[in-house]
Amino acid sequence: MKSPILRGLKILALSAVLVVAAIAAANAAPLQRLSADFQNNTTIGGDGEIFTSIRPNEGGLLVYSKTLSVPFKVVYITFSAQADSHHGSALLMQASVTDSLGVTKVCEPMAGQTGAGGDGSSLFPRWMTLLKLPITGLTDSTTPPNNCNDGNGGSADCHDSTIMFSCCEQITPDRVGEDVVPTTHTVKIKLADLPGFLSPSTGSTANQAFYERSTIYIDATGNAGEEEEGGGGPSLCTGHGFP
Repeated sequence: MKSPILRGLKILALSAVLVVAAIAAANAAPLQRLSADFQNNTTIGGDGEIFTSIRPNEGGLLVYSKTLSVPFKVVYITFSAQADSHHGSALLMQASVTDSLGVTKVCEPMAGQTGAGGDGSSLFPRWMTLLKLPITGLTDSTTPPNNCNDGNGGSADCHDSTIMFSCCEQITPDRVGEDVVPTTHTVKIKLADLPGFLSPSTGSTANQAFYERSTIYIDATGNAGEEEEGGGGPSLCTGHGFP
């Protein structure tokens, strides 16, 4: 016959395991895929390339916009494509989320990036540089470049490079259901080029950034570790320092 004390210890041990499992499940914050889109020549026409010479400080070019309900506290945006840039231009992108009141938040880590990178030409605050290739020689005609020109876009026109970014943002969840006024969020993605127009007076667009064959995923989760769940506060999409 088993001792009541032994049975009690086993029950306590089992209870502890169940509690740990419940906490782990709560903190797992299962990812909910809200949208999965792609862009190619069938969806946008022409040869499928999206391009611009607009600089980031001029706002860039809006290349994607989708309004949807996000009934969770953290939203994630993932973008991938193949890309080109002409004459050594830097290709930059930015993603943001706008709520029903018109308040726009740029995703992290873009939003928190307030300083320039390198010499300041390749990373613009609140944007992410995804492609920048070196250009060599004084001009394409006087000095042979030592890198590609496989699309007739001049030195450093290396076609079909892989680009991607992902970002996250804490939001106020959308209201859904019959008993409330529904709300939505709009996800926007922009494309920009540096240095952009070489000669605005003549409209020269020799420096351009391109992408094609893109996929865009929008996901969301609850925010694991929030105080109302017994944790120590939101733990997803938060800044992390150097170890």
